[in-house]
Amino acid sequence: MVLTSDVPAQPRTWDFTIDTFLTKNGIKCTKATPLKGGASCYVWRLDGLVRDHDSQVSSDLATKPCVLKVGDTTAKAAASLSMPPTRMANEVQALQSEVVAEACRREPSVQVPFVLRTVQDGFIMNWVGDMSLRDAYISNPQINAGRIGLRLGRWLACLHLAGLDNKEVRGWTRETADHVLEIEVQAIRGPLEAHGLAKDEISHIEAFLRKPSGPQTITPWDFRPMNTLVRLNGTSTPIVTVVDWEICSYGDPVFDIRLWAAEALVLEAKYGGKRGMLSSFLTAYRHQAGPSIVTERFIRKVAVTVGTILLMLIPMELWECTEDESKLWMKVAVEYVQAGMRGDMEWLRDSGLKSLMGDL
Repeated sequence: MVLTSDVPAQPRTWDFTIDTFLTKNGIKCTKATPLKGGASCYVWRLDGLVRDHDSQVSSDLATKPCVLKVGDTTAKAAASLSMPPTRMANEVQALQSEVVAEACRREPSVQVPFVLRTVQDGFIMNWVGDMSLRDAYISNPQINAGRIGLRLGRWLACLHLAGLDNKEVRGWTRETADHVLEIEVQAIRGPLEAHGLAKDEISHIEAFLRKPSGPQTITPWDFRPMNTLVRLNGTSTPIVTVVDWEICSYGDPVFDIRLWAAEALVLEAKYGGKRGMLSSFLTAYRHQAGPSIVTERFIRKVAVTVGTILLMLIPMELWECTEDESKLWMKVAVEYVQAGMRGDMEWLRDSGLKSLMGDL
C-alpha cells in the first residue's frame, strides 16, 4: 500500500460541503481553509472563529487561528484503509486527560493542543504551528535537535510513568491501536518472506508483536517527529507540541518508542545524523523511565517493532527514500527484527538503539 498525495479536501463519505458541516455544527468563522497535512484525518484552518458565550476558552486564544479536525471511516491518504470511527473521541479524551496534563507539568517545555470544542466526528483545537519537527530538521540545521530530542524523551517517559496502572486510563479501549497493529502484521508478511524468513518464524514474530513487553500505560501510538509541531520563537530551541492522538490507548509503551526511533533513524541518515536528536531522545527516556519500564524484554520488543514499522512504512514512500535507500532500509529492518527476536544484545549495542540500552 502506497499513501497517495492526491487526497480529497473533505471526507469521501460526505455528500455536502465544509460550509454545510460548519452550519450543522453551529460553527461560525470567516474562513475555512483545508490543510494538506495528515494521512488519516481531514484538517482545516479556521480563521475568525466566533467564540461561544459559554466557552471556557480565553478570548485571546479563541480569536487566533484554530484547527478543525474530522475523521472518516477510511484514511485520508488511503481510500482502501478502513479506520474505526471512534478515534476522534479517543483523541479528545487524551488531550483533556489529567495524565497528559501531568506529563506536561513535569516537562513543561512540551505541550499538547487545547480542545476548544467537540463536533460531529471531530473537534476544534488551538493553532500550534504548521511545521513538523521532521521538516524543521531538514530545512533548519541551526535548530538544537539534540535539545529537542532530550525534552521529548523526558516528556514521553513522564507520560508513561504517570499512566502506569492509572485508573483514569487503564480502561481505555485499544480498538484503533489493535486495528492498526493488525494492518501492520499483514503488511510485514510479504517483506519478511522475501528476505528468506520461514512461515513459522514469521508467526513467532507476529505473536511477539501482540504480546505486551511489560507494564501497560497510556500510549499516543502515532508519536514521531512528523507529528511533533515546532514554532520557532527566535531561539535555537523552538516551542514543541505533540499532535495526532487519535490512536491513543492504554497499552504497550514500546509502540511510542519504536515509531519515533524508526522515523528519526531514516531522518538522520538522510539529512545528517551528528546532531544527536535520536540519541538524546533515547537517553533521556531511559534515565527518566528507569527499570520499571526499560527492561531487556522492552528493548528487544522495541528492536522488533522498529524493524516491522520500517517494513510497513518504507514501501509507502512516507519518508521520500530513493529506490536504493528503500532496499537498504528493508534489509536493515529485517536485521532489527531478527536481533530483537534472538535477544542479540551485542548487535543492538551497535545499532541506533544503543542509547536506550544503558547497562543492559
